[in-house]
Amino acid sequence: MLLVEEALTIAGQNEGKKPQSVVARVGKRARVRLYERLVAGGVLRAEDDRILGIFPTHRWPSRDAAHESSVRAGLVTALREGATTEARTGALISLLLALKAVHKVVDPGSVGLSKKELNANAKRIAEGDWAAKAVKQAIDSMNAAVTAAASSAVAVGGGGSS
Repeated sequence: MLLVEEALTIAGQNEGKKPQSVVARVGKRARVRLYERLVAGGVLRAEDDRILGIFPTHRWPSRDAAHESSVRAGLVTALREGATTEARTGALISLLLALKAVHKVVDPGSVGLSKKELNANAKRIAEGDWAAKAVKQAIDSMNAAVTAAASSAVAVGGGGSS
C-alpha cells in the first residue's frame, strides 16, 4: 500500500479525533518506510553498525550524490530568484521555512543574500502559485481516479443485467 493511501485510511479510521493524535498514528514508522523506499529506488543505502562495538546504529547514507546535488541546485536557484514553478521545490522550501531551517540547508552567503533576504524569498515562494498548481494536479488526479472507479463499477454492474 502506498504511504499516502495508508495515511488516508488511518485518517478515515480516526475521524473525529484530534489532528495531533491522527498525525502521530500516520507518522508511526513512516520515516523508516520512506528510507526503505529511497533504498529501493537507489537513492540511499542502508548501513548497520555499532558505536564503540556496543550500541547498534542504523544509517542511511546517499548512494549517489547526483540526486541531492540536483535538489540543492533547484533550491539555490529558487531562493536566489525568490520564485519557482516546480511544485516539488516549492513544497520543499515551504517545509524548510516552516521548520525554520532554510538557512541550514542553503547558506545565505553562498547565494549572495542575507539570512533575512533568504527567508523573505522562501516566504514569497511558500505563498506563491506553485501550491495552486500542485493542488490542482492532486484534484485532477483524484477526479480521474473517481471517474475510472465509477466507470468500472457501471461496466461491471451493467454486464450482469442482460
